[in-house]
Amino acid sequence: MATFFRPEWNCGRYHKSDNRSMALLYNKLDGMSFLFEDESADIINIILKYDYNDPISISSLFEECDPLYTEKDIVDFCEELINVGLLTSDLLTGQSIEKIRRDIGTNRINEHNIEKVVQEKLPFVISSAENDYSQFIEKDNIPFSVMIELTYNCNEQCIHCYNPGASRNVNEKSKRNSISELTYNDYEKLLFELEDLGVVKISLTGGESFAKKDIWKIIELIHKLGFSFDIFTNGLLLENVNNLLKYFPQSVRLSVYSANEDVHDSITRVTGSLVKTLKTAKELQINGVPIFFNCPIMKNNVSSYHTVYELSKEYGAIAQFDVNLADSVDGDLAVSNQLQVSNDQLEILLRDPNIPLYVGKEAPGFGKKSLLKNEPFCGAGINVLNITPEGHVTPCNAFPASFGNLKENGITEIISNSESLKKWQAISIKDYDECGTYDQCWYCNRCPGQSYIEHGSALKKSSTNHNTATVRFNLAHKLMNGNDPLKGLVPVDILSKERFEPELIKSAKTSNNHRNKQLTLE
Repeated sequence: MATFFRPEWNCGRYHKSDNRSMALLYNKLDGMSFLFEDESADIINIILKYDYNDPISISSLFEECDPLYTEKDIVDFCEELINVGLLTSDLLTGQSIEKIRRDIGTNRINEHNIEKVVQEKLPFVISSAENDYSQFIEKDNIPFSVMIELTYNCNEQCIHCYNPGASRNVNEKSKRNSISELTYNDYEKLLFELEDLGVVKISLTGGESFAKKDIWKIIELIHKLGFSFDIFTNGLLLENVNNLLKYFPQSVRLSVYSANEDVHDSITRVTGSLVKTLKTAKELQINGVPIFFNCPIMKNNVSSYHTVYELSKEYGAIAQFDVNLADSVDGDLAVSNQLQVSNDQLEILLRDPNIPLYVGKEAPGFGKKSLLKNEPFCGAGINVLNITPEGHVTPCNAFPASFGNLKENGITEIISNSESLKKWQAISIKDYDECGTYDQCWYCNRCPGQSYIEHGSALKKSSTNHNTATVRFNLAHKLMNGNDPLKGLVPVDILSKERFEPELIKSAKTSNNHRNKQLTLE
């Protein structure tokens, strides 16, 4: 009788609701996810009950499965799972796994060096295994993912950091370590509760994730409990990549601001930081770990941000750019006041198809979005939650309103009974003060967190978001009338002429520090 094995890189969740069942399963070696429905999901549920590396006999599966299945049906299904790496026919360890990793790493670089056409680069909303499963469990008030800010401590001093207490220049004293952080026992309780709830994914971030004292114990427990997990890091403290490989992260997301060392290091304010980050990236790439290069675009790197895209092809990474800079959650507005690119520069950036907010004829409506007034703007506080280092449960890490604190109540209690959370989840676009009243609203990528930081209310208009929407609206209409600001060039040709002049960034504190206050919707 055939026997299969559940490998350590296989993790997932199963949920049943309204006589329907779904399962989501990950192959964390190659970063792929797979959705299963109804009868096939029920089989996945049985497989998920086995421990990692356990043998799974066809006879035992057959006994637990729907009687409509034959043993051949079960064998055929398991062989399909083997073909996509979700099961193995042999127990794989050591060198066998290492070879698979390195083959994946080589293939990923080859794939990333195939240049895509503009339409393939655009972030169209498409159905995916994760999105479909997230919508399925959302009906039962189960968040799909939880971001855990482990600490605000960091070994870099990035000038654009939105964590509370961050300094902006060498003359300012950092206050990032002035809070009482959750302990390992707190995280242990939290993770067991999240497993019971059916949460699928954990994202670890900071500050710097690896500056957290108990990081390895936390990662080990996350893996043991079957979560898919991502890590946000600068890579400088990740000295033992081999140790991380044991836990099969779904992805590692590295902060890379430019291929120009002077530019990158001027942003992190740590000499040699780019070299160290890329050293870690190379070790991860060789071992097939899916990696991202996260690159917010600001005045300091607007002339060389494009070099991150070239680096990403070299390292088999996905480059993620962001033109919407977030102000600090402690009310420091230095980022938007001093680092945001000019509108002329923004207009050129928005013509780059590597930018998610791209405006051009290849995008539907030249970048125009539908505005469904009975839907929320984003999943923050609905299918995504955030945990701050001191235990506050917030919509996301850039939206510092608190639904409750884990030092007072468990996460299950907060999700089930927090009145402020329930009110927030009932909010839709029609409830916002000015949304939908301007022509440029159709080009807006609104962030309620930025509104909250600026005004103390998530429902008011964000100045930064409104400005970006206005630039996108005006640009779209220029293009519709045949007036392209690129004038036959590409963004790199124009922006690379900008001179890199590091500025002295000074904190610009306001009296509007709304961090960790209970969310109000006035």
